[in-house]
Amino acid sequence: YCHFCQHVKVRASGMLACCNKDCTRRFCEHCLSKSIGDDVNPATSPAWQNGQWHCPVCRKLCCCSIGECTKSHRHCKAYR
Repeated sequence: YCHFCQHVKVRASGMLACCNKDCTRRFCEHCLSKSIGDDVNPATSPAWQNGQWHCPVCRKLCCCSIGECTKSHRHCKAYR
């Protein structure tokens, strides 16, 4: 399921799993692009390093990874 919206996605191709060995989080591309404003394109996104994707929690961008979120966007369910 998606860490952000916590919905189970039927189409696995719309999900990204973090490549950090200590992380098991997955995000749907819709939440990444629409709710977080993260670039999902491997060619242009800083989240992709050496062909591996690192999630917003590991990059300290998700609301639940920071103490208090002051951004005016939809927060992940873990933060709400």
